[in-house]
Amino acid sequence: MYNKKQTVRMVYFEDVQDGMQPVSPEIVVDGKEMLEYNRKYDPWPFHVDEEAAKASPFGGLIASAGYTISLAYLLSHKVYNSAEFTWAFLGGFDSQMTFPVPVYAKDRLKYTLEVTSKRLSSKPGRGLVSILETLTKQNDDVVFTAKSIVLVATRP
Repeated sequence: MYNKKQTVRMVYFEDVQDGMQPVSPEIVVDGKEMLEYNRKYDPWPFHVDEEAAKASPFGGLIASAGYTISLAYLLSHKVYNSAEFTWAFLGGFDSQMTFPVPVYAKDRLKYTLEVTSKRLSSKPGRGLVSILETLTKQNDDVVFTAKSIVLVATRP
C-alpha cells in the first residue's frame, strides 16, 4: 500500500483574518482528573473536599482556575492545529483572564477563538494577533475568557 505523506498548510500572520471565529470540538470534564489536579496544585477546600464544597457558594467541587486554563489550552490546540493546517504560532505575549462561572465534573466544554485585530511587530518576521478566547459549557455559560495577544510568524 502506498502511503503518500500529507502536506500540512502553515497559517502565517498574513493568513489570519480579523473576525475569524474557529470553534473546537467539545470535551467532557473528567471528575477524577480534575480532582487529582486540584489536590496537587490548588487544594482549597471547595476544590478537594466534597463536604466543604457542598457548603460553599458553589454547591459542589469545582475545577481550579489552573485546570480550567489547561482545558482551554488543550482545546485551543484543536483550533490552531489540524490534519490540514497549523498556525505559525510563536507564543503568547499578553493575556487578561476571567472566570465568570465555575466548571464542574461532567461539564461539556468548547473553545472559541475570535481574532479581534492584528498588526505587524516592530521585530521582523512576526506579527501580533489580538484574540478573545472563550470557553463555554453545555448551556452556553461562559466559564473562561482571555483577551490575549499572540505572536504569529510572517510568511518567509
